[in-house]
Amino acid sequence: MRRAGVIAGALAVACLSAGCGPTVEEVAPESSVVATVAPSTKADPDAGLWDPCGLPDSAISATGLDPRTKVSDVAGVAFDGWKVCNWRAGADWYDLTLFSGRPTLDEVRQRTDFTAFTDRTVGGRPAVQFLDASDSRGFICTVATEVPDGTVAFRLIVRPTKGRQGDPCSAAAGHADDLAAQLPAG
Repeated sequence: MRRAGVIAGALAVACLSAGCGPTVEEVAPESSVVATVAPSTKADPDAGLWDPCGLPDSAISATGLDPRTKVSDVAGVAFDGWKVCNWRAGADWYDLTLFSGRPTLDEVRQRTDFTAFTDRTVGGRPAVQFLDASDSRGFICTVATEVPDGTVAFRLIVRPTKGRQGDPCSAAAGHADDLAAQLPAG
C-alpha cells in the first residue's frame, strides 16, 4: 500500500515539467524485432540536481520522519530530470516525498492540475503551497521552494489506511521549514 501511495504522488509531481516518459523505444513482447538504443545526444537531465536522499538521518529523524523507511526514486524507477526520496512519518499517518527538479515556481503555479496556491517562505526562500485539483479528500499537500537551478517540493500524502490525523499542509510546511537549512545554498 505504501508503494502505491508513493507511486501515485510521485507521478503527479514528477511530471511538473514536460519530458517524463520512457527513453527506449517500446517493442511488443511477442515481437521478434530487437530494439537497439542509440547513445543519448542530450545532456544528462539529472546532472547537477540536488539529491534529497543525501539528507542526513539526523535531520530526517529531527523533523519526525523515520530514516529507516527511506525509498529513493519512485518505487525504484528514476525519472529523467528529477531526484526523488520518500520517508514515512514517525506519526505513521502520512509519507513525505521530496522532489528535486528544474521547474521554476512560476511554472508550478501555471499547472492546471494543482490548485489553492498560497505564497509562503521556507528558510527565507520564496515558496508556494498547493493542493492537487483531483484530490477531493484533502490527502495531498505540497510545498515547493526555490533552490539554485530549480525547486524542491515537499509532498505529503496521507496514508489512506490511517486517514487524516492532522492538517497535511501544516505538516508539509513544518517539514519544509525543518529541513530548509539542509537545502542547497544559492
